[in-house]
Amino acid sequence: MTGRYTIQATMEVNGEPLSIQLELDGADGIVALAALALAEPIVFLQAELEAPSPTLFPSKRFLPAVPIRVTPVLSSDNYMAVVPDFLAAAERDS
Repeated sequence: MTGRYTIQATMEVNGEPLSIQLELDGADGIVALAALALAEPIVFLQAELEAPSPTLFPSKRFLPAVPIRVTPVLSSDNYMAVVPDFLAAAERDS
């Protein structure tokens, strides 16, 4: 028996729906599905959130003598385009 087999599960995480899809191909997929059917259920536990730090520090302003270039790093939108070169250029502070 060959083909593609799909299992889809939806659960709630932090009050938001989360959908997970597992796709398996061919005879190996049948074996994996059979093993999955016999496996113990997976239980997701959410850790209790820590309270925020009670000490808040005032914001600090920086007024450089010359303009500086700032590149915002926005999640995965441009992370790999910015961060690797930035890290490669870093120097250890002695």
